[in-house]
Parts: sequence; structure tokens; C-alpha cells
Amino acid sequence: MNKAGIPDKCYVYVYLDPRKPGHYKYGEYHFVYEPFYVGKGTSDRAWLHLRESVQNKNNNTYFTNKIKNIRRLTGFDPHIIIHTMGMCDESAYVLEERMIDIIGRSNIGTGPLCNLTPGGLGAKCGEDNWWYGKHHTDEAKKKLSISHVGMKASEETKKRMSDSMTGEGNPFYGRKHSESSLKKMSIIQTINNTGEGNPMYGKKHPQERIDRIKESCRKIKPTVDQIERGSKTASKLRYTLIDPEGNEIYVDRVHWFCKERGLCYTSIRNVAQGKYDQYKGWKVFDMTPRRTN
Repeated sequence: MNKAGIPDKCYVYVYLDPRKPGHYKYGEYHFVYEPFYVGKGTSDRAWLHLRESVQNKNNNTYFTNKIKNIRRLTGFDPHIIIHTMGMCDESAYVLEERMIDIIGRSNIGTGPLCNLTPGGLGAKCGEDNWWYGKHHTDEAKKKLSISHVGMKASEETKKRMSDSMTGEGNPFYGRKHSESSLKKMSIIQTINNTGEGNPMYGKKHPQERIDRIKESCRKIKPTVDQIERGSKTASKLRYTLIDPEGNEIYVDRVHWFCKERGLCYTSIRNVAQGKYDQYKGWKVFDMTPRRTN
């Protein structure tokens, strides 16, 4: 170990869930809390996951969310134990793979571990990955599809999923897109929605759908803003205002009317929308749309 007490050579570590004490036995491996992750590393690798869960830099969101849930419910980090240390790289990979295989992985239904791969050299990417170059057969895809038919998450599960992605649990919490990212997204949206990139390119809506769209548009009531700021052919409002002395005044262009009398147009509009009862003694008795020529 170095001066900080961290192993210099390869070691295998285990994450334990402090919420689940007990006697957990998997072959020759015994734990006083339920294990939920096994890894191999050097230096401070075992503790790096804790920082990654805060910075949302770990691709294994299942593992990351479990760490966050433990912190949220207990106020402490998970227990981390160094199972075996002082090994060479190859021996550590072998032990990691063996422990994962015996304890079992949650994603394949064999155990409680959050590991997404069998560990060892199988955790490598590219050609070193055990699934590299392989594909599910059509029959396997069909079975997977059928197995998910009718599956619904419980309300409790939905709430947990929602909570895990809310606030600090959201991968984008406290972050903002850079100007370059916004520009790239804008370009991609433009490409995907213009010309051949548009889903409706070369297609036409059937007449029945066109009629439904027209009917739905007729039911949409335009807002005050949309009417007053519309084009020359759009509907505009004729206001019937009541001044502080109780006189009715008919106004076609309320924006200019307010400007000429030193009134706040936004406040008059809020009165019209029912947000205020009156503004400086002014009330709105009625609004009727008028068509300009």
C-alpha cells in the first residue's frame, strides 16, 4: 500500500449495500451485507465510482443510481471492501470474473450484482468483448419482444425511476449546452426536417386526416397575444373598456390606446384575462374579435 493506504498492485473490490445487512453466502464467498458490484483495479479505482456517480460519468447507470439511492436513503456511501490485493493483472481479472459468475448478475437474473458484463477480459471493448461481432437471431429477437409484452412497471417503480432522474439524479443536472453544441443540434434538426430528411418528404396526408387537422384547428381559441400581434389578415380584438369614471370606451388598438394615455398595456391585458380585477381604476367589460381588411 502507498502512504494513503491505497493498494499499489492489482486488487479485487466489492461494493456492499448497507441497507441490507445479513449473512450472504455465495460459494466460498461470505458477506455481512448484500454485494452489488465486483470490480478489479489499481490505486484508487475502487473509490473512483463514488466520484463518477456525482459527476454522472459512469455508463453503468444502474450501478450509479444504486449508489445515489444508498446515499439518499442512508446519508452514507456504500461499504467498499478490498477482497484480495497484491495480485498481478491476469490473476485479478480471473478472480473478478469468477466472483461475478458465482455471485450472479442482476441484468441476466442470476444474482444481485449491477455488473453489466461477466468481468475479466470479457469486460473489454471491441474485439476483446465477448459479444463482439455477434447478433441476436430473428428467433431470439422475437422471444425477447414477446417476453416484454404486457410488462408494466408498478407505480412504486415508476416513482423510483422518476426520482432517480430528478434533480441531482439527472445526468444533465447543473449543466448547460455549449454554444457549439447548440449550433450542432440546430444543424442536425435542420437536416432531419428539411428536404429528404423530413419524415413527410414526398408524402401527403390523406383527406380524412386533413379534415381532422382543420377541425382541431377550429376548436383552438387564439390567445390575446396571438390575435393582437397577428398578421394583417388575422383576427384582432375590440376592447370595451370602462374608465375610472364609469364611462364605456370602445378601443380597436388597445396597445396604442394605452401608450397614448400612459397606461401599461400588459396590465390592461391581465385585467382582460381575469388576472386582475382592475388597473388604475380601468376595467375590461368585453372583448370581441374583429376582422381587419
